[in-house]
Amino acid sequence: MRLRGRSKTFLIQYRVGLQQRRESLGDVRKLSLEDARRVARQRFARVELGHDPAAEKTKVKAAAAMAKLTLGVVSERYLDAKREVMRPSSYRDTSRYFAVHWQPLRDRPIDKIMRADVAARATTTTSAAS
Repeated sequence: MRLRGRSKTFLIQYRVGLQQRRESLGDVRKLSLEDARRVARQRFARVELGHDPAAEKTKVKAAAAMAKLTLGVVSERYLDAKREVMRPSSYRDTSRYFAVHWQPLRDRPIDKIMRADVAARATTTTSAAS
């Protein structure tokens, strides 16, 4: 149990390789001692089997962040970064290009867009331009 000011939490501490890990199991007011021990035994068993609960939690958070990162978000970030560098007409044309030509892919996560998708859009935009 960890006491910090007014908060009391159950903790487990384990070692993965050479690295120490400490993980909170929850607030004492919300979790009974028996439940905390049961969860701790499960986590320790997973560690013994070679799993790293902290690394798995980090992977889940990273996957959730990547799911939010769509082509539309990336293109908006790019345009925001280049706003001061580009001429106004270039900025307007690039913004229109992202909005019109890449519309079918704007809502897809960036890690799910494959080379074939980009090639299909590039040939579609090239054939439409000629």
